[in-house]
Amino acid sequence: MRVAIGFLLLALLGTAATGQERGKDPDKFELTDFVAFGEWELFCGHFGNPEAELCDLRRTDIISPRPNFRAMVISWTLWPNGPRLDVGAELTTTWLGGGIKIDGERVVAFDRCALGRCIADRRESKDLLGRLARAKGISLAFNDLGAAKEFDWELKDMRAGLAALDAKLRARFDAVRRKGEAR
Repeated sequence: MRVAIGFLLLALLGTAATGQERGKDPDKFELTDFVAFGEWELFCGHFGNPEAELCDLRRTDIISPRPNFRAMVISWTLWPNGPRLDVGAELTTTWLGGGIKIDGERVVAFDRCALGRCIADRRESKDLLGRLARAKGISLAFNDLGAAKEFDWELKDMRAGLAALDAKLRARFDAVRRKGEAR
């Protein structure tokens, strides 16, 4: 029961973060879908307009537990003009060799990092998605408070979450197209 409540709270916090990130009032965010894929979680919702539903595939990695709690949030968003990878880390986080390692090769994917937040541009994100389809392993390497750290991500769960995110996006575009054809 505690685990379920914990996941619900994380979902609500994640959706609130989605609202704040997009300049909206997080209290007005209506959650429409939440599905876990291992450590990855699909959050979908809207701010009163179901046709403007937002969906992100997110993961939170705990860098260090309490009392010096530190975390990193990784988010994939698929937009009509391409995917976006967004990594929110602690301000003291620095990236080693670009941060993402696929099959042992470090990949520089971030086009800008400011105040602990890195966003891969759409071209880089699309390239990463293509590489992930063929990858055998992926990890995130960084340096936090002078300590080198590396997290391995489960590809099976990540791929399943990305497929669900893609399916959501395709369903939304199909609904918009059908609505346009009906006019």
